[in-house]
Amino acid sequence: MRNIRGFICSIKIVGNRKLDTSYYVRDKDIYSSRKLKINFEIFSLNSLCFPSGQKKYDPCAKFVRHANRNFKLHYAPYQELSIDESLIRTLCHFSITQYLPNKKHHRWVKFWLLCNAVSKYCLIFYSYKGAEVKTDSDGKNNVDLNELKYFRNNDVLFCAYPGKKSVKNLILLISTKSIDQNVTIIRKQHSREKHLTKPVIVYTSYGLYIDIIFVFYI
Repeated sequence: MRNIRGFICSIKIVGNRKLDTSYYVRDKDIYSSRKLKINFEIFSLNSLCFPSGQKKYDPCAKFVRHANRNFKLHYAPYQELSIDESLIRTLCHFSITQYLPNKKHHRWVKFWLLCNAVSKYCLIFYSYKGAEVKTDSDGKNNVDLNELKYFRNNDVLFCAYPGKKSVKNLILLISTKSIDQNVTIIRKQHSREKHLTKPVIVYTSYGLYIDIIFVFYI
């Protein structure tokens, strides 16, 4: 069972390629390249998969479904839930690989995770396959800094918040227990006081503050 887990982790990171000189594990006791080659000769994991380029092609589908099924079986969610993103470095070249030129390692696989905001356990996750809807870039240039936009649908509150000039995309905050009000805070910078206006939803106790905050109180 330990070898199977190591095999799944290895093909997730390095893919089905010969990497004798650049194999990512240097400690042979953990999972050697020899074990990886032997397992490749035994297993054939892509015979029933959709070919690359098709709409249903998803190389992570099988173990993602298996993991989510076990999460649902063993974990009981709290009321406080958050959605966060996680990046896993990879040497693979497939359709869900994200190229991030600003990072030291350029190729990553992005996962969206529904997490328990109290215990930090993952409840469900799936791989990011790229944006399905293209946004209008012209509209972003008309957004002023600290201009807040609220939208409420029953108990769900949406807030679009451009926090910094360096951030090109709006930060989208979603909550089911928050009010559509702003709060003024005072920050000291170089012995000077700076007054900032931010939405109350920013200060939720269970947010994970990456690209999107999604807090439920069910």
